[in-house]
Amino acid sequence: MLCADWLMQLGRDAGLPFSQYGSRGDSFTIVSPNELNVIGHFTDAEPYLRFVSSDPSQQPLIDSLAIETASRVKQGNVGSTVWHSATCPAPGYQIAAPFSMGSFMERLSNQTRIVGWWRLGSNVLIEFAEELPNDWDPKNALLPPQALAHVHIAVPAPCVGNFSSHIAHAVLETTAVICSFALGRAVSLPPSAFPTRPEMAPGVQARQFDQSVLTLARKHVALDIFTLVGVPGGFECFQRLRSAFLTFDAAKH
Repeated sequence: MLCADWLMQLGRDAGLPFSQYGSRGDSFTIVSPNELNVIGHFTDAEPYLRFVSSDPSQQPLIDSLAIETASRVKQGNVGSTVWHSATCPAPGYQIAAPFSMGSFMERLSNQTRIVGWWRLGSNVLIEFAEELPNDWDPKNALLPPQALAHVHIAVPAPCVGNFSSHIAHAVLETTAVICSFALGRAVSLPPSAFPTRPEMAPGVQARQFDQSVLTLARKHVALDIFTLVGVPGGFECFQRLRSAFLTFDAAKH
C-alpha cells in the first residue's frame, strides 16, 4: 500500500494528473480518468509491486518512479502527514419494550457529558459536541442529549491513498470504542473515514500540538492507549486494553 501511495505522489510531482486510487485482491490502481491508468501487480521480489501503465509512452517514467518508490519504502520513509476525519454519534437513550429498569439505572450511573476538544496521543484529536433538542431543559433532563464525537486522525503517509485510508480506519475503530467508554454509552462507528476537508485542515493541524488540548480521560484516568505502542512491551499492553474497550463497546450495543 505504501508503495502504491508513493508512486501516486511521485507521479503527481512529475506532472501526472493522478486523482483516484483503488485496490483489488491482487493489485492496486492509480487513475487519471480518461487519461492514464497505472496498475500495480503483486510480485515475489522487491518492491513486491510491478507497475504497468495503460499508456506505453509513459512506461519509462513509471519505471523510474517505481525505483524511487522502492528506495523510499526500503528506507522507512512514509512522507509527510495527511488527515482523515469522521463523526461518531452516540444516540440518546430510547425506551423500548421490554423495558429494563436495570439497564436504565446502569445508564444513569455510567453516563457522562463531554464537550470540547480532547486528544489521544499526538495524532488523534476529538471534538465532542451535543445536539440539543429545541425543548431541552437541563434542570429536568435525566439523560443527556445525543453526543457527537468528531474524530480527526493524522496519518504519516505521502498522500491520501490506500495506505493512509487503511491506517485511519484502524485507528478510528479503536478511537470509537474509547469514546464509548469515556461517555458511558455506545458510540456508533461510521462506515468510513474521509480526507479532512481543506477548510478544516488548518484548524485541526494547529491543535495537534496545542498543549491546552488535554488527553481524554474518564474519572481522571487517561484513556490514551496509542502512546503505549512506542514503549518497550507497550504493544502487548495496547492490544489487551484495546480488546477490553472493544468488549465494553460490544456490551453497550
